Amino acid sequence: MFLGTDPEFFILDKNGKPVPAHLRGVPDKTKKRFVRGGSVFRDGYAVELNIIPTGCREKLALNVKTALQDARKSFLKGGDRFSTIPTVPIDLADIRKGPPDVREFGCEPSFDAYDLQVKSPLADALTYPWRSIGGHMHFSVNKLDIKSGYDKELAWMLKPANYPTAVRLLDLFLGIPLTCLHHRPAQYARRRLYGQAGEFRPQTYNENSTGFEYRTPGPEIWNHHAISGMAFGVARWVLKNFNVLRPTLDLFDPDRVRVAINTGKGRFALLQTVNSFYTPALIKYLALHKRPTLFSLALPNETGFMSIAWPEHVRNIWKLPTLRPTQTVVFGNVLSV
Repeated sequence: MFLGTDPEFFILDKNGKPVPAHLRGVPDKTKKRFVRGGSVFRDGYAVELNIIPTGCREKLALNVKTALQDARKSFLKGGDRFSTIPTVPIDLADIRKGPPDVREFGCEPSFDAYDLQVKSPLADALTYPWRSIGGHMHFSVNKLDIKSGYDKELAWMLKPANYPTAVRLLDLFLGIPLTCLHHRPAQYARRRLYGQAGEFRPQTYNENSTGFEYRTPGPEIWNHHAISGMAFGVARWVLKNFNVLRPTLDLFDPDRVRVAINTGKGRFALLQTVNSFYTPALIKYLALHKRPTLFSLALPNETGFMSIAWPEHVRNIWKLPTLRPTQTVVFGNVLSV
């Protein structure tokens, strides 16, 4: 399975004021600037990275890190910095004076895994005084690999009809804990328009690769490689165990999950345990103590080994025990996966 991402970032000036990407010379998507790890361009108000996909979470985070470093050198000035605040207020005058692509919402339609409906931003870009960004997680398989027997447990990904079920499982095992960890008003302000529970896009990456983009997680997953490593690790576990996990969707009310992710209400009650990654107790502790790593963009400045992952970060940096159970518990039911 290949992992990919096209995360977005805001530019903040030395006073913490958001600056539209075109005012810093970031090109539109027709003139992408190639950087280490991928390419960079503007997506409306924000800066977007297209990152080279890989089968390794560590390499993916390294690609994002180096792309951010190159983009910072190319486009930021003075006291500018990149930010992963999910939603920021903007000066509409900057939009009205901007290029055509800045004066409209550029998001292509996405889909709702619960209602199976097409979703588009229901706002006027010239009058809506906020902009939001996302983390955007991509997953794909190669048809030839599946045919040869490699990644055979992911053969279900060749059928897009399975994607809504997979996205609902991702909401339960990843969307809920990330909502808990990054609980703040800006997260829910983002979900007024997009990044809501169950939001995804089917994708055809080339003639042999197919998959989907999970659009619910916010940009904060890229604050630190340990967080992105946890996110992509849990996601890969869900997708590789899709056929075992799919019956668990009958164990809960989908509306509770949607409300928890979109508003934060009832989020802790839905937390599960995922082998080697988290327990409800760990997520609750981190959420209540608001560790700085969870909320500030540290990835571009990291100098340590990218192989120091989520368990080591929890244990060595945050000085907390990590759980390594032999089973995963879902709503009191034990699953051996």
